Amino acid sequence: MENVVESADLRNQLAAVQDRMGAYRRGYRDFQRIPTGETIRQQLLLPLGQVRVWVQEELAREEKTDSLVPLDRDPVPENYSKLVSQYYEKLGSAK
Repeated sequence: MENVVESADLRNQLAAVQDRMGAYRRGYRDFQRIPTGETIRQQLLLPLGQVRVWVQEELAREEKTDSLVPLDRDPVPENYSKLVSQYYEKLGSAK
């Protein structure tokens, strides 16, 4: 995926996820250490989710030229990413 993604930030996230996953594998293989669910969610799943959203937007752009896909590609600043995630979770849960 790193070769396909245009954004340097997303490429760096993918590389970091790959490095972390390798470290988790080595930790488990050598010391039977298992990362917590929260660690996996924050350090692996959230960055992969951001890349997934980018890929979906790009596919939508390619499939349909008049689709309503947001053009804003600026990544969410690190100190706001948790707040943005919470915001969308609240929207999705209709609270």
